[in-house]
Amino acid sequence: GRAVSDLIETLRAIVGASHCLVAADDTAPYLTDWRGRYTGAAQAVILPADTAEVAAVVAICHRLGFSIVPEGGRTGLVGGTCATPADIVLSLSRMSRIESIYPAERAAVVEAGVPLEALQTAALVHRLEPGIDLAARGSATIGGMISTNAGGIMAFRYGVMRHRILGLEAVLPDGSIYSDLTRVVKNTAGYDLKQLFIGAEGTLGIVTRAVVKLEPVPDATATILL
Repeated sequence: GRAVSDLIETLRAIVGASHCLVAADDTAPYLTDWRGRYTGAAQAVILPADTAEVAAVVAICHRLGFSIVPEGGRTGLVGGTCATPADIVLSLSRMSRIESIYPAERAAVVEAGVPLEALQTAALVHRLEPGIDLAARGSATIGGMISTNAGGIMAFRYGVMRHRILGLEAVLPDGSIYSDLTRVVKNTAGYDLKQLFIGAEGTLGIVTRAVVKLEPVPDATATILL
């Protein structure tokens, strides 16, 4: 309808025509999970470049009454990013920059679309690691891992994703931005609002950037199968 046409035209103006996908062949790769078990549909797939573009997309969808399904690497097992034909899919795949690594502080500032393996590789240069690992490391993104509170194979030593995040930035449902990218563990200033977004599956806001706590790479590791 006219509302959809107006929305698509506005979204193209925000992210660029090449990053507003509407043709079935273009959207298909973003609508199926990695196993091919869940396949959705969407009015469009939007690929913003930064937090400001995410905020603008969310604001216009909020104003016009269109629902958004945010997605990362689509490595989940329960179809959490399976959209319906009325939805707008917002992929964070273009937001894949590792902005800074602070070796002395053992912290990394990354965009939500950074794959876990990319952060592991960048941190390893400084003999550090994110303190979390899982089999989908090559595809799973930091934003998705935050939104699902991922655990992985190092959780008993270093905690789940909730324990790996020092600071966080997210776009709220009305398009406003929550930003608290602190890099320190000792932060006792009021409500720890970032915890609401961790494990919320994208229902309270879209995570766009995060500060990940890093750990020294151990001198040796061993795997025991019981």
